[in-house]
Amino acid sequence: MIFASDKNIFIFDLDNTLGRKTHFFTKISKENLQFLKRMSEEGNLICFSTDRAKYSVYKGMTLQG
Repeated sequence: MIFASDKNIFIFDLDNTLGRKTHFFTKISKENLQFLKRMSEEGNLICFSTDRAKYSVYKGMTLQG
């Protein structure tokens, strides 16, 4: 059974796509974080692709410059 939906799945690469890659973590801009939050609040599924450790991703999302 197929259901129509206005929700989507988005997959983003973190390094040099959503943010600038640094040695320790990716610095994601505040504008990009706000955009991702708005997309998520609208019910879309947001996924991230990276070869970095989970801790580095979390740090980039919360402590970005």
